[in-house]
Amino acid sequence: MTILLLDDDVEIGLIAKQFLSPYEVRQTFTISEAKSLLTKESFQLLLIDVSLPDGSGFDFCSSVSSDPRYQHIPTIIITSLNQSSEVVFGLSCGADDYITKPFHGAVLKARVDCKLRKFKNVNHSAVRYGPFEFDTEFQRCFLNESGENADLLLTPTEFRMLLALVKSSGQLLSRQKLCDLVWNSIGAYIDPRGINTHIAHLRKKLGKYSDHIVSIYGRGYTFQSPKQIALPTSMASAE
Repeated sequence: MTILLLDDDVEIGLIAKQFLSPYEVRQTFTISEAKSLLTKESFQLLLIDVSLPDGSGFDFCSSVSSDPRYQHIPTIIITSLNQSSEVVFGLSCGADDYITKPFHGAVLKARVDCKLRKFKNVNHSAVRYGPFEFDTEFQRCFLNESGENADLLLTPTEFRMLLALVKSSGQLLSRQKLCDLVWNSIGAYIDPRGINTHIAHLRKKLGKYSDHIVSIYGRGYTFQSPKQIALPTSMASAE
């Protein structure tokens, strides 16, 4: 599991990495860095400081908790602000927990373990399609070969794009339709011409399965997939 730490204090990063092992901790020092990393990698928990060089951690927490792409990720605010009104406000911004500085690393580890343990026990959907298994809660896709699952390390955008393609296996999806499924559904916009770049990156990660994404010149893309193993009705009918 990977944790995103948003804190401009190097020492906090060292403490987190020491006590949160074997979790991987990725530290960012600004909100803009954290936002950029969230679009590229998958995280299972966020640790958020409040006083940051480019804004308020409260605002960032509120933004993440209301974004369909990230609202499933547990968030813990870590800050020196310890007034009861500040704790209440932080939790109202969508945080799942609130830890005041200074704190002991063992306490941080216990709080993180608790959140991740409860989160893992939540019954979430796993969509299997041929050799691919989609974890729709964590937005991760695994390739199952010889009984072993290999994480394809897809970005959130690549995850939504591949899932949209395999759910429509054998059907032609225009660039505009892919935009609607991948971006417009979360309130974002992209020029349909930009899809080519995302498809190219996705094909690289699919390796020998890259040729299952077929380009139809001037019309869009289709996914010629291995035989479907199981696709829940709720997912098959979703747009």
